[in-house]
Amino acid sequence: MKKTVIFIVFLAAVLVLSSCITVNINGGGDQTSEAVTTDNQTTEAQTTEEVTSEQTTEEATSADTQVEQTEQERLEEFFKSYEGYWTNKDGKFIYIGKDEGGDYRVSFGVWNAGGPFPSGSAADVKVNGKTFKLKIHIDGLPDDPDWYGEGYAPYVYELTMTDITEGSERKATAVYIGETNTDTFYHHTTPENPFLGQ
Repeated sequence: MKKTVIFIVFLAAVLVLSSCITVNINGGGDQTSEAVTTDNQTTEAQTTEEVTSEQTTEEATSADTQVEQTEQERLEEFFKSYEGYWTNKDGKFIYIGKDEGGDYRVSFGVWNAGGPFPSGSAADVKVNGKTFKLKIHIDGLPDDPDWYGEGYAPYVYELTMTDITEGSERKATAVYIGETNTDTFYHHTTPENPFLGQ
């Protein structure tokens, strides 16, 4: 009987030890599983961040392109609406149009005066109701003592025009380049002084 009791105690001890070992093995397995899951979640989060970052960059690039297109569209719209000659009653004119290469240009001159006059390419236009601020990169002009005298370096000029069209006669106010006073300029398409002989 002693042997039976010793055998039962021994068997119980083996069972207890084997159940502890199983618990420990399962516990370790759960930790490994959690570590693998955490690594997968971290990788997924990094991938999501990279995709989001790429999308943000693409959206910013797209927005920049849209802004550029909008500026270009505003410039095209301005030139389509204001193309031609704008002359004041003193014979000074502003020509708005395209050159032979298709670039938007603005030139300032005086009818029948001869000589070179400021001219440049349009860079941008800001619109506020019927007021337009047109940025113009005026070309430089070298000195020529035999013809017109002293030249000038390139510079940027901002032409402000406000459309005050009334009736059948289209007119706008503007400050002629080199002056400070606002004057009224009348629109026409023929390259000649509409006020000559008046």
